[in-house]
Amino acid sequence: MQKDKAKHFVVGGLLAAIPLAFGFGYDVAVLFAAGIGAIKEIIDDHTPGHEEFMDFFWTFVGGLVACGIWWFLT
Repeated sequence: MQKDKAKHFVVGGLLAAIPLAFGFGYDVAVLFAAGIGAIKEIIDDHTPGHEEFMDFFWTFVGGLVACGIWWFLT
């Protein structure tokens, strides 16, 4: 996995942990991580940044994995 994609994975997990910590469900947590990831890629598309679907994908997967870990630990 590329270093950039690993960062997206970790950030996706951290983003999903925020709603979980406030008592929201797993669906909200995954949608929150995916939504922020999508917004980031839209911003990259309209600025000198580099948008890429796989960045969004790894942010989403990080959110899913974080939910799985959260479910296992609670």
